Amino acid sequence: MHADTQESAIAAENTDIAGHLSSVAERDRRHGALREQMNAYNLDALLIAARGDASSRGRLTYLANIRNFVEPCSIMLLPLEGAPVLFMDPVRIYALPDWIPDVRATEDRGRELAICMSELGLAKSRIGTIGFEDSLTLKDWRSLSKGMPNAVFHPADSIYEAATCRKSKEEVSALRHSAAIVRRAADALEGLLRPGVLPVELIAEAHRSLRLDGCADAAVAFSRRPFQGLGCRAGGWLIGGAGPDPAPLAPPDPHCVVAGGWLIGGTAPDPAPLARDDLIVIEMDVAGPEGYWVEIRRRYRFSAFPDDERRFWDMRCEAFDRAFALMKPGVDSAELEQAINEVYRRNGYSNHGQVSLHAHGTGVNAVEAPTCPGAARVLEAGMAIVLHPLLWLEREESRALSDLSPVDAVVITDSGPIRLVDGHDELSVVDA
Repeated sequence: MHADTQESAIAAENTDIAGHLSSVAERDRRHGALREQMNAYNLDALLIAARGDASSRGRLTYLANIRNFVEPCSIMLLPLEGAPVLFMDPVRIYALPDWIPDVRATEDRGRELAICMSELGLAKSRIGTIGFEDSLTLKDWRSLSKGMPNAVFHPADSIYEAATCRKSKEEVSALRHSAAIVRRAADALEGLLRPGVLPVELIAEAHRSLRLDGCADAAVAFSRRPFQGLGCRAGGWLIGGAGPDPAPLAPPDPHCVVAGGWLIGGTAPDPAPLARDDLIVIEMDVAGPEGYWVEIRRRYRFSAFPDDERRFWDMRCEAFDRAFALMKPGVDSAELEQAINEVYRRNGYSNHGQVSLHAHGTGVNAVEAPTCPGAARVLEAGMAIVLHPLLWLEREESRALSDLSPVDAVVITDSGPIRLVDGHDELSVVDA
């Protein structure tokens, strides 16, 4: 995509989402959707737990308009009627008067939550719990259950999934905005590709571009042959924190709030410069300014790709395309896995050791429902899904070919699937 086209796409998405995702109307829509589910299951309140990671903290982005927090655990109380209450660690306090007017700092969230619920007349109520298995601390659960001995707790993660798996028009615009920014960052990185460049330079340029466009979180991974296997990419730096303040520097303000506290982690970057015979793969997992995640993967050589790489690549693309064609309303998510594995079996691969995900939902969490493999779910218009058909390989073949595969975020519409980041997949030969 040309630079002027990228700028236009990003500007258009900014216009589409401006103000919508942080408005009181959007808050009421989201809380209302959960309350409809509460009524359907005869629940008096929901308790939503979240940690500061990319798989669960999105619950508070979605329901409390908090982004990029680092917490051992936060718990939100959403009663069937009345204002929600948020219990957080005393080290990090957020002022959220429009979304959550009652934010309480405490080191014993379970105890304070039990007191609050008793005061609200919920001591003997039916309570739905969301995120308790993956986010609630044992200390909080002990305090809560001790303080609420007469309440009945019901796992209600499916309620949250049902209310949030279909994205609103504003949420789809946020995903498109993230995708436009990622395209620009990937193109900026491509402009540096040449023998002699250090991988850290590529990663730094990608993060620079993403940060300048206001991205809240980004993981940029560099890998090259011999590949180290799934999840072992050298230089996979994750940078998170509050979005940077857009205003120029000014004299110190004693009342200012720190923004842009970026956290850096991941494996150490590969120290060797790029070589002319390298096979290079770049992957980006990025949350845009509104906190919505997309993924992309691109592949490069400085000379023609050999036949064995092209044959393997064609098979991986066929698996992607078969699954992509099925991503329509009314299709069972289990059919995606069947289609992917059928392509692999026909080419002599059993995939018997594959335990990771071929596809998963995406939104304010990097991984959401539906998942494939996972609990079968009928696909619906409005779902956003990252598609990356994975394949189990023996060690030697894995080191040679494993990262040669397509990845993209997809939105399901009434007329079929739409790719968000790259419209097509290719093996890119860079003129060096």
